[in-house]
Amino acid sequence: MPRIRGTALVVRDGHFLLVRDKGAPSFSLPGGGQNPGEPALATAARELEAFIWWNGKDDVPRYPHVDEILRRCGLLA
Repeated sequence: MPRIRGTALVVRDGHFLLVRDKGAPSFSLPGGGQNPGEPALATAARELEAFIWWNGKDDVPRYPHVDEILRRCGLLA
């Protein structure tokens, strides 16, 4: 059964907030698996680790789903 996920899209001055879990090779959007009864925003905030502001152009190691989510939201070409 798929787990519900809380994900945040944070954009500032044309840059996207990406996070990286400890020991992970790639960046992702802030978020993670939602605990029962936990608000989605709390889920996303709980998952913040190392982070960068990505301009959508630089070659930053990231998971493929990051680009897909940003495209679906009209934030990435």
